[in-house]
Amino acid sequence: MKMIDISGPSGSGKSTYINATFDSNSIYQGYYKQNKSQISRSIGSIALLAKLFWLPIIDLGQMKWLFVQALNLDGSIYNKLNAFRNSILRFAMFPPKNSSLIVIDTGISHIPFILELGENEIKEYVVKFKYLLKSV
Repeated sequence: MKMIDISGPSGSGKSTYINATFDSNSIYQGYYKQNKSQISRSIGSIALLAKLFWLPIIDLGQMKWLFVQALNLDGSIYNKLNAFRNSILRFAMFPPKNSSLIVIDTGISHIPFILELGENEIKEYVVKFKYLLKSV
């Protein structure tokens, strides 16, 4: 299976490019199939968070690092917690095994944009999560 993770700043045309280039059956938005409804995605995010605690995808140290980075963001506590939730959910993406191509619109490579990481934090992120980043 080939996995492509498209990332970049908000409003840079990522989704437009993906939709024009790839078959819609291959496209996932972050961690959901592109055509799922908002209600399905909201309910599913709870299940995905639970999945992260049962599967050893990332450890508590990595989770803590992401949480600290989210707390360093400007804005309300709600925005900080939402950024943390969005970052964590990126790791819960498990594409179907029968797919030959998966195109992820803002997967784990998008976390530096979500958390607005600086150059040093991006380097630290790459070191901490390189075993996952090399699969995309």
